[in-house]
Amino acid sequence: MKRLFRTSRWLHKYVGLVLILFCVWMGGSGILINHPHLIRNLSVPAWLVPPQYHVHDWSRGALRCATFSRRDPNVGYVGGIFGVWQTDDGGRTFRPLRDGFPRSCVERQVASLALVENPSGDRLFAATRGGLYACDPDTGQWQRIPLENEQAVAWEHRAVLKLLRVGDDLLAVTDSHIYRASLRDARLVFADVTPPRADDGPQRVSLVKLFFDLHDGKVWGLAGRLLFDLMGLAIIFLSVSAFYVWYSPWRSRRRNSDPNPPALARPRLYRWLVKYHFKIGIWTAVVLLVIGSTAVFMRPPLIALLADGSIPRSAYPGRLPANPWHARIRNAMVDPVESALLIETTDDGFWRTPADLSRPCARVDFPAPIFVMGTTVLEPYGRGGFLVGSFSGIFHVERGTGRAIDLVTGRVAGAVSRFRPAEVMADGFLRLPGGETFVATHHHGLVPLAGTVRDGRFPMPPEMVREFRLPLWNYMFELHNGRIFRDLIGAFYALIAPLGSILFVLITLTGVFDWCYLKLARPAISEGSADRGIRA
Repeated sequence: MKRLFRTSRWLHKYVGLVLILFCVWMGGSGILINHPHLIRNLSVPAWLVPPQYHVHDWSRGALRCATFSRRDPNVGYVGGIFGVWQTDDGGRTFRPLRDGFPRSCVERQVASLALVENPSGDRLFAATRGGLYACDPDTGQWQRIPLENEQAVAWEHRAVLKLLRVGDDLLAVTDSHIYRASLRDARLVFADVTPPRADDGPQRVSLVKLFFDLHDGKVWGLAGRLLFDLMGLAIIFLSVSAFYVWYSPWRSRRRNSDPNPPALARPRLYRWLVKYHFKIGIWTAVVLLVIGSTAVFMRPPLIALLADGSIPRSAYPGRLPANPWHARIRNAMVDPVESALLIETTDDGFWRTPADLSRPCARVDFPAPIFVMGTTVLEPYGRGGFLVGSFSGIFHVERGTGRAIDLVTGRVAGAVSRFRPAEVMADGFLRLPGGETFVATHHHGLVPLAGTVRDGRFPMPPEMVREFRLPLWNYMFELHNGRIFRDLIGAFYALIAPLGSILFVLITLTGVFDWCYLKLARPAISEGSADRGIRA
């Protein structure tokens, strides 16, 4: 047992020292990520952001959607992470539409646009992270449009993901609700018309959702998130105290040239840190093990082990919302051929209902190559099928056969990985009034499709480069998953989070074992002896 203790103590000490910076940045970034509404107005200047995140030629979500006037094909609007931009010359030049639009780098992000042209006046609608906005194109003035019972919804669930035109109605789709307003009504009241689900057997919860909700405490609601915030602070304290408990004796040995100096520079602080390193470590061990073990499976490659797994709804350890769509809607599309609304969800596939929402949604098979994070492009492709884009590429999925044609290569798609991004990661799609098409890609910018010639059109406005800032939440998220280090270490960045999490679990387990050995297996050992055990 004593030999095992020595091994455990050595692992806890030296693996812990290696992980100090990892634990500090994970604890701090985790707290901020847990409360996006508190930091939504904060951003990081471009000079502090690694080059891989800077935009060029409409990359990284600078262009996600576009719409053009039917009366004048030279007039169009594009939306993305920089808001809405207007062109009056067919894409040769662009100017921003900012009056009344959100200033926050988070809330100004646009996911969908809809242009409604009427003899009495046109209206441009924008689906943003900050809600729904409408603009008079003649004045360029935006106005926020409230949705029914919007104030009762948490801020992170108010983002509008898609705008869909169904006859004289406009649908606004969020991650939890669907709202509808009649365009004939000047008041434009958006009522909640979220369709129910048809009974398709026992409800289940995906393992991906379970692990993510366990990791940040969301599984127990606000109380759970606050508890896990305290765990983040505990991780930072344990890391800082561990460094001082190692560094102080090391510095004393260096100064005194004595292998076992009797005195420390600040013995009272040292003993206080030792005491509470022990206490806080053992008090928080169970929750820290939950945080570390779930983190192991939240990034590729191990997330693939969870992708198709699920548990019964009754086995979920927390309280689930009564709304079965809560935080599950990813995208939606109106199929004009079958007059149906197709809804993509995060964890249980696709659902379909009549476009007028007259019947409950039923689950349907939708065979398409889609990256695990979901679609970025989902819309009809003429009468012959659907346009489906994600980080797996962009495809024409044929109706009936389900055959996927890669629109970049023009060939039938082979096996497409759900977990490994493709070379062409689709962020958005652009179709000009003349039928020319482009795909906006995450890394390569705007790429012409099907023989389209760019001919100098769609230059990215220089203001986007000058004004670029990364939202603090995105910066913390990229730091938390390790992707921010890709420029420094290449593809090995993907190992930072899972490997660091495994080692974090190891130091937690060894810490528990060391405490049990010192406090239980050897109850005669005094606290001072435990002190010397850490110093050794």
